[in-house]
Amino acid sequence: MRRSFSGRASVAESAAFLILAGLVICLLVTRRYMAFVTPLLMPVLGFMAVVFILWGIVGLRQSVASYRRVYTNAAGLFIAALLLVGPALFGIVPVVFQAAAQHDDGEGEARPFGMDLESVDGDGIDTAHKRIILNTKNWYKTIFKLTKHNEEYVGYEVYMTGFVSYHDDSLNGNDFTPSRYLMLCCVNDMSPFGIACRVRGDTHYPEFTWLAVKGKLETGDYHGMARPVLVVEDVRRARKVDGYVYPY
Repeated sequence: MRRSFSGRASVAESAAFLILAGLVICLLVTRRYMAFVTPLLMPVLGFMAVVFILWGIVGLRQSVASYRRVYTNAAGLFIAALLLVGPALFGIVPVVFQAAAQHDDGEGEARPFGMDLESVDGDGIDTAHKRIILNTKNWYKTIFKLTKHNEEYVGYEVYMTGFVSYHDDSLNGNDFTPSRYLMLCCVNDMSPFGIACRVRGDTHYPEFTWLAVKGKLETGDYHGMARPVLVVEDVRRARKVDGYVYPY
């Protein structure tokens, strides 16, 4: 009787590992894993799936192994799968990060200022015309470059699309930051990231509204440190840009 119980328990645990492996594979195939971790971790997830498969197969072949509390272990695996993998499979992402889509009513311009900003390759810096175009591909690297060498790009015309954020505690009045969510490792460390904008007049933009901004780059101060600041010249409603930005 005891051996029979142990065998069934071992099968249950092995099945849990195989199901978890299947869920991870589905995340990789559908690319929904990027709602939770950066693309750099894709090989790690693939390795995990292989380990779970091997573990499950070995467990099935050794179904007579003696586990006293394997049903509890199996239940834990099922719960982990539902909490960590299930939401992504069904297109659910943490509510706090869905807020950026609240004001995307589809009426924004697909080509603000007559340009497809997302199609620009490289760092987006055009020294000949003193123009900088920020998009998903260069967002982090170019902003980091502008921060490090701010004086070199003062006076450049900047174009960028992001959602309105007021998370920066150094902002004044109606100033805001056109932001994208920056993911360093996983969903737990995401935060809005962009260039602070100085707004002339009394115009206030609702938080999380997607805007395309054109302005002149200047040097500002952030807690005693120099940083790039954009003096707004023109603002357009823009369509939401899907995805996050990464530090690579």
